[in-house]
Amino acid sequence: MEVFDATVESLTQAGAMIILNNHISDAMWCCGEWDGNGLWHNKNYSADQWIYALVELTDRYKDNRFVIGNDLRNEIRDDLAEGLRPKWGIGNEKTDWKMAATKAGNAVLAQNPD
Repeated sequence: MEVFDATVESLTQAGAMIILNNHISDAMWCCGEWDGNGLWHNKNYSADQWIYALVELTDRYKDNRFVIGNDLRNEIRDDLAEGLRPKWGIGNEKTDWKMAATKAGNAVLAQNPD
């Protein structure tokens, strides 16, 4: 986190505006339908851990006016490794991106409504 903090600080001091981005869960090269990182959760990280990380990063940078947003999850896609396909508004906790994004967005906004 020290390197990430230093990067955010340097960029924002130079006037760059930052959108925090949750791209993948596992540290690896991205992206494919078989990498196990297509959804907001995987076998290594639960949906609750994903939300916790988003809220923690939101809190960490909430006083930096040049950190302007939080991309909840970049490139939602099929997770063929787990046989899961993201859907919208179907009510399945494991695959409903609308449900997950709403829950995560509300948690982020509760931490920093600005």
